This record gives sequence, structure tokens and C-alpha cells, in this order.
Amino acid sequence: MITTFVVCLLTITYDKRAQVLDREHQEQTAEAIDREYKGQMTEVGQNDSMENAEQEIEVRDNMLEDTQNDQMLNPVENPEEDVAERNKEKYGDIVQVIYEQNQEDISTFFEYYPDLWQRWIAFSTFDFTRDGQMEIICSYAYVETSTSIYYNFVYDMQGNKLFEFVSEGLIDLNIYKADDDLHYYIYNYLFIAASHTVKIYQEVKKTESWDVEIKYVEWDTRDGKLINENSQDGYYIYSDFSQEEKDLFMKKNYDEGMNKLFWNKEPCGTAEQVRQYSEIYKSLPAADPVEEFAYILYLEDGVIWEAR
Repeated sequence: MITTFVVCLLTITYDKRAQVLDREHQEQTAEAIDREYKGQMTEVGQNDSMENAEQEIEVRDNMLEDTQNDQMLNPVENPEEDVAERNKEKYGDIVQVIYEQNQEDISTFFEYYPDLWQRWIAFSTFDFTRDGQMEIICSYAYVETSTSIYYNFVYDMQGNKLFEFVSEGLIDLNIYKADDDLHYYIYNYLFIAASHTVKIYQEVKKTESWDVEIKYVEWDTRDGKLINENSQDGYYIYSDFSQEEKDLFMKKNYDEGMNKLFWNKEPCGTAEQVRQYSEIYKSLPAADPVEEFAYILYLEDGVIWEAR
């Protein structure tokens, strides 16, 4: 009986031990399978990533090649160069005519102002006739102390000179147009230097022909103290310009032209007259801006087809 009990006990113990070992084996096997699965999935992921990367590189290379081929077949033009070429095609002939007509005068102007930074010839457009066809403005421009003075000569597209006027730089030129006819008010402020300014009021009008009238000029040589005190000493207003005085006004040198004129001409206007006159053009619409498109620095280099 004792022997039978011992045999049963050993059998039960062996069965439990077998069950434990079997459970451990199952767990180890499951872990191994899991590791193998994860490893396979990682390898698959890596292979997929490498394959995707290779595909992306191939796509990028193809796109780059297509872009390069497209650029070779359809080169992109520089917008500035494109505008310059269009201007040259549109205005080239008339600019050449103006250049040939005034070559001697331009040469004299450049000789008088030899420094490159100080002078140039500018070409601009503005539709004075309001017919949709631009007129050409040929400007003799030079720097006078603290400002640029432009002596402007206006031509039609056949090379005929229509009229002339003086101004500051054309980009900020103040032109006001009357609605009833070909009539313009042009206002300019020349800041020659501290305690030295010139305000110019001009009218351009066409009846039978074009006419330019210098309505008023304010010549102010007062310092800040005199201006604050409203002193009239050094402040002068001119009007009623003769043709000889207009010619002197347009002389392409401030000291020999305008300045000389102001010193010798008798003042004949009042601040109230100027104020009332300015109210006229201030109520009018501003005209479209002048568009500069070419310039000359050296005669031998010819026209540079771009805005300066």
C-alpha cells in the first residue's frame, strides 16, 4: 500500500513537472516566433523604405530632366530684357532720329559736364495729344548741387519738336490735365540747396500749335529764421516772361540760365496770386506718370534701352 502511494505521488509530480516544462516551451516558442515575425516585418519595412526612396529619387531625376529639357526648348526671358527689347522695337527709329538731329548739341552738353555721375540724356514717353500714341521726351539732365534739373524737349513720333519745358526729375513730375482740351499744368519744386529753392508753375496748351507759358516762379533764398519770420527779404516772385527770358530760362546750366535771369529780372508777382493760381490745378486730376525707358551716357556707346 505504501508502495502504491509513493508511485502515485511520483506520477502526479512528474505530470505537473511535465506541464510546467510544456508551458515554458510554449512561451519560449511564442517569443521566438514573435521575434522572427518582427524581424521579418522590419526587414520588409526597410526593403519597402529603400524601394520607396529609390522610386522617389527616380521620380525627382525624371522631373529634373524634364525641367531642364523644357528650359532648353523654352528658355525663360528676363522680364527687364523683354521690356527693353519691346521699347527698342517700338521707339528705336524715332530715338535714332532725335539722336542724329541733336548729336552736336548732346556732345556739347557732355563736354560741359564731363563727370559721368553729373549728366545724362534721358528718353521718356507721355501722351500729351491724348490720342493713344506716345510723344517722346528727350531730357538733358544734370545734377545741380542737391537736385536734378531736366531740360525737356518733346517730339512726336515723326521726329518733329513740339515744345520744351524745364522740370525736376520726370519720375515724380507733377502734371495736371484740364478736361476740356489739350491743356496741362506742370508744377516743379527744385531744391537747389539749403536756403535756395525754386518753385516753377508752367502751362502747356495746344490751340493751332503747342505753347508753353511760365506763369510764375518763386525764387526763395531765405534761411529758416527769415522764413519763420515771414520776411520778404530774399523771397521773390516772377511772371510775364518774354521770349528772350524763356530762352534764358531753358539754358542748360542753372547759374548761366535761371539764376542769371532771377538776379536781373524785376519781381512782378505776389504770394496771393500764386496761391489763387495753385488752387486751379490742385482741383484737377493728376495725369498718368511719365515713363522713362532709355538713356545715353556716352555718344560712342549709343542708347541704353532701360530706365536709369
